[in-house]
Amino acid sequence: MLGSAATRCKVPTLVLYGNKDWLDYEGVEKDVEAWGQAGSDVTLLRVNNGGHNFFLENPEGFHEHMRGWEAKEKERDAAAVV
Repeated sequence: MLGSAATRCKVPTLVLYGNKDWLDYEGVEKDVEAWGQAGSDVTLLRVNNGGHNFFLENPEGFHEHMRGWEAKEKERDAAAVV
């Protein structure tokens, strides 16, 4: 699904997926796992009460995941500078 180009990604990447999405979640999990094993920095999170358009169906959950992931990345960046 994510393809081989994703394994070459060298920036921290967040993959969000609605827990009610009609797409194959197991396929996404496998792709993200392979992506991580290939050396990419990838995080997979599921947005509750959201389908394929989770950012519209549950904007609060979407923004919660985005803000949380961004805060962790900023923490990690700050720790790397020290």
